[in-house]
Amino acid sequence: MTLLELMLVIGITAILLTGAIPSFREMIMNSRRTSAVNELVGTIQFARGEAAKRNREIVLCPSGGGRQCTADSWNLGWLVFANLDQDRPARLDPGEPLLYVKPAREGLKITANRRVFRFRPLGVRSVNGTVTFCDSRGALAARAVIISYTGRPRVSARNASNQQLVCP
Repeated sequence: MTLLELMLVIGITAILLTGAIPSFREMIMNSRRTSAVNELVGTIQFARGEAAKRNREIVLCPSGGGRQCTADSWNLGWLVFANLDQDRPARLDPGEPLLYVKPAREGLKITANRRVFRFRPLGVRSVNGTVTFCDSRGALAARAVIISYTGRPRVSARNASNQQLVCP
């Protein structure tokens, strides 16, 4: 192999990597966002099922340490519990079953227009709202989980009013 051939191979490799690295970064960011969105949708489906199964109110809320609802960001994680005494604001009291804990998610800014989401047994209206997932790319790459009054989640690139999402 000659020096000229080696330089040609290195040059072609550099050109290919220059084009591939931004695409790879975008793919990783899309994967992280999609994973987090799917985790929340799965948690919502779980909470809805538990509300129907237990015939009790089930609460989904942000939680920094996984032991209590907080007013902190949803970035720190969330928890699901059976709110047996139906207290307001929702609080995980002794004797109330903690059903699910999701730890913190890095690289995303997760915001919601509700402090807690309450899922009630079938036939009883639940709380609707929107949870928005943003990353460093801003609103154009954001996704929202929109929760209906029945507790059914859907994923969208726009808000419930069909407007562009807003990232803080």
